[in-house]
Amino acid sequence: MTEEIEIRIGEIEITDSKKILTARALGSCVAVAMFDRENEVGGLAHVLLGKGNRKKDGKTCMYADKAVKNLEKGILKKGGKKRKLKSKIAGGASMFSSTSSGEVGQDNVKTVTEELENRNIPIVGKHTGGTHARNVRFKVGSMSMKVEVKI
Repeated sequence: MTEEIEIRIGEIEITDSKKILTARALGSCVAVAMFDRENEVGGLAHVLLGKGNRKKDGKTCMYADKAVKNLEKGILKKGGKKRKLKSKIAGGASMFSSTSSGEVGQDNVKTVTEELENRNIPIVGKHTGGTHARNVRFKVGSMSMKVEVKI
C-alpha cells in the first residue's frame, strides 16, 4: 500500500519515493506540486498566503515565495534537474468577503504563479478560483494530481 502523507498549512514535503502527498480543506490556500518526472522526485507545499515575512511555529512555507523556493531547492537536492521541473497548482478559492486588500484566494494564486514564472517552472495543471474548498492528492511517481471540490 502506498504511504500517504498529509501536508498541513505552511508545510512542505519532498520525496523520491512513490508516496501520495495530500492537502485538505484548501480554501484560499494554494497547494503547489513541483516535480521532475524523469528523475522521479516531487513535492507538495500548502501555502497560506502569497506574501509575508513571518515564520509561524517553525513553518517556513507559509508564504508563496518561501514555499516555491524551498520546493525547488529540495527537489534539486534529491536529484531533480532544474530544466525538467514542472508544477501543478490548486486552491485559491474566494472563501471570504472581499476586503480592502482584494481577494485573498486570487492574490495567493497570482503570487504563486509569479513565483513559478520567475523561476521558469511551467504550470502544467491548474484548478483554481471558485468559491468552494478542495482536497488535493498528488501522487509522486505518476506525478498526477487529483482535485476534489467540496460543495
